Amino acid sequence: MILVCAATGTEAAACRRGIADAAARGIEVLTTGVGPERAADALTRWLATRAGGATPSHDPRPALVVSSGFAGALSSAVEPLAWITASSVHRLVGGGAAPRAAPRIMPVELPRGLLRVAEGALACHVVSADHVLSMGVSGLPDPAAADMESAALAGVAGAAELPFLVLRLVTDTPTRPLAPVGHSLAAALGAHGIASRAAHGARAALDAARSPPRALAFVREALAWRDQLRAGWRDHASRGVPLV
Repeated sequence: MILVCAATGTEAAACRRGIADAAARGIEVLTTGVGPERAADALTRWLATRAGGATPSHDPRPALVVSSGFAGALSSAVEPLAWITASSVHRLVGGGAAPRAAPRIMPVELPRGLLRVAEGALACHVVSADHVLSMGVSGLPDPAAADMESAALAGVAGAAELPFLVLRLVTDTPTRPLAPVGHSLAAALGAHGIASRAAHGARAALDAARSPPRALAFVREALAWRDQLRAGWRDHASRGVPLV
């Protein structure tokens, strides 16, 4: 069985629908929540639940854990709506959304052979942070991409000695950055605590009010991304998520 992990309900639903369109079996989708902590907790709980039902003749663990959903390109060579996979996975340490000191990248050390690469996707160095990244990270070679969950998921999968794969759709690039309302919405989804989430939600509403045409354009883009994610998973699932 393949376990696909997606952060938001929208991303998870698009993955599920694409898999259902392909009439593929043996692929499950887990909605983890946004951000590294939620992703790690969700996968850990899922694996613990499955382990509780294990029998000597049946290993309930997945044969492959996939981090999917949306990603942002950090290299201009990566095109919008490209599918990317990870040749290496890193986590961003320190800094935050408005760093006082330059953040550092730390590689996620996986047991040999557990990091897999998807056939037909662009192999990138993937870095995960607890906020949306919109520019390159010092020390990370090109091509590079960013998300919020892959490093945390890779850490859990590696500790459980499970093969791990990143397979994500690029929505924004350095030349086509995410709209301000998109940044604010992502921050709201990833926030911890009611007050923080409300503050970021209010910022998103303000961004939309300042430029309704740009907000409407973002909504249209987001719907197109959802449809592309579904179509991509229909193709991946119909081929059995082929690996290099």
